Amino acid sequence: MVKKVLTGLLLALCLTAGSLTGLDPGDLRMGLSGPRGTTVETAGPVRVYPGGESIGVLWKTGRLAVSGYAPLRMDNGRYVCPAAEAGITPGDILLSVNGRKVGDPETAAALIDRGGGGTVRLELRRGKKIVKAAVKPVRCRATSRYRIGLLLRDGAAGIGTLTFFDARTHRYAAVGHPLTPEEEGLSSAKTGWLMETRIEGIVPGQKGQPGEKVGLFLFPGNPLGNIESSNRYGIFGSLSRLPATTGSPVPVATASQVHTGPCEILTVVQGQKVERFAAEILWVRPGAHASGRGLGLRITDPRLLSLAGGIVQGMSGSPVVQDGLLAGAVSHVFLHDPTRGFGVLAEWMLSPAGFFCIFFRVVGGAFGLAPAIFNR
Repeated sequence: MVKKVLTGLLLALCLTAGSLTGLDPGDLRMGLSGPRGTTVETAGPVRVYPGGESIGVLWKTGRLAVSGYAPLRMDNGRYVCPAAEAGITPGDILLSVNGRKVGDPETAAALIDRGGGGTVRLELRRGKKIVKAAVKPVRCRATSRYRIGLLLRDGAAGIGTLTFFDARTHRYAAVGHPLTPEEEGLSSAKTGWLMETRIEGIVPGQKGQPGEKVGLFLFPGNPLGNIESSNRYGIFGSLSRLPATTGSPVPVATASQVHTGPCEILTVVQGQKVERFAAEILWVRPGAHASGRGLGLRITDPRLLSLAGGIVQGMSGSPVVQDGLLAGAVSHVFLHDPTRGFGVLAEWMLSPAGFFCIFFRVVGGAFGLAPAIFNR
């Protein structure tokens, strides 16, 4: 069914994935009351089930990202790192070794070792540029293999939080930011899963040291859902089964409805129970699409401050609810002040989650597309 929202001067048409077929023409009634004599008819706002459940995230991209260095100890006790000396930097994406494409660490390591210590030629992507590097491996005393001292990863694993889901289509949004910096802007995943998770404890955050949730992945052979895409607003896909729902769906707030003042965040601090904690929205920046940081947040709940010190890793994606509306999701914590952090606006997450959203700006009695807030 077509969902239509009219708030102030913003009109949004949202369709969930698959809802274009069998559309009743009556669902498309709309117009504008004004100088041109048209009228407006609106259906209810877009409604989703807020999440808050902790989720395990397993993600494989088929892309090899340089995550750091592993210096190698020589016979004389000196440590060397050929990759660093060749100018390879963390965040680079390794594309090929000696002309052969690579997509996992094992293949890359085998190709480097196969050269028997001869110079290997690497092709990497650094931002939007392709760079080449010639590296001479050294023999590793511990493994008796030729290595260049790189740490590579082809995915990510960790704990995050489910932001919202649609009970009819099983589409979801979670986490509120890319899984890793090098996944920024990635449109699709090679392989990814959500896992049901139980929180065993929390390491509190301190100034300069972020805290974290400590949890266990449950039922590893039975994923909660898949991961289809990731961008600056979070991760998105389909659930294979719905979480235990204790509440009702809530409307998704448009950016103009979100304001400074009290709010609540939904998250898990022990076991699998979703709880509500008091917080405050410090500022709202509807135009900050490029950074994904549309909200400033501060935790005010005494119990959460005592348990976690504020926002910790693993809370990313925790829904932010204000005035009975889903306003956004927690995304980042301030290193210098764990009681504060950033959030992403829920409106930005609709389109990547599978709601086909077109936003119109109403000007002088006419409809005009507002591309600055069009997420597709």
